Amino acid sequence: MTIQTTDENTKLHDLDAATLKQWLEQEEAVLVDVRTPSEHATERIIGSTLIPLAGLDASKLPEIGNKKLVVHCQSGMRSAIAVSILKVMGFDEIYHLQGGLPTWKKAGYEVERAPDAPMDLQRQVQIGIGAMILLGTLASIFVSPWFLTWIGLVGTGLLFAGMTGTCGMAMFLAKMPWNQKVGTSCLA
Repeated sequence: MTIQTTDENTKLHDLDAATLKQWLEQEEAVLVDVRTPSEHATERIIGSTLIPLAGLDASKLPEIGNKKLVVHCQSGMRSAIAVSILKVMGFDEIYHLQGGLPTWKKAGYEVERAPDAPMDLQRQVQIGIGAMILLGTLASIFVSPWFLTWIGLVGTGLLFAGMTGTCGMAMFLAKMPWNQKVGTSCLA
């Protein structure tokens, strides 16, 4: 069991996948997934409750009682933000799945997948950016060299996304209808 305290003021504890699995099996923890609905529908830890970071609210949390509150996301960045929000809401002791969902999968633990879930948002962004660059390149060759400006703008957007951690295309695609329809009953 590995629990590492990272911040005494918030009592945030980094938690390894093996300990979380044990707690879930013994029904000692409530696991909250703060990713987007499309990410959650694509694959999720069995028993997790989806409350996207953008709509995180204490009233949406399942009954915790004397169980431990554990949050997770894809990499750990959004769940760290969720911990700050939960602290403001009055939660004292919060556990955080270190490394997010990839850590859980790397440990060999099962995830639930919805067969009709939308494509992963990161793949949608990669396809969109690749298509814009390809079309801009072809248009600059066959139509006008001015289309190279389009490629420069796409590159600027990628640079901005990388430097700030904010991807406008991902935020845009997340609002698309196909990413809102997640036909799973576990979504609230």
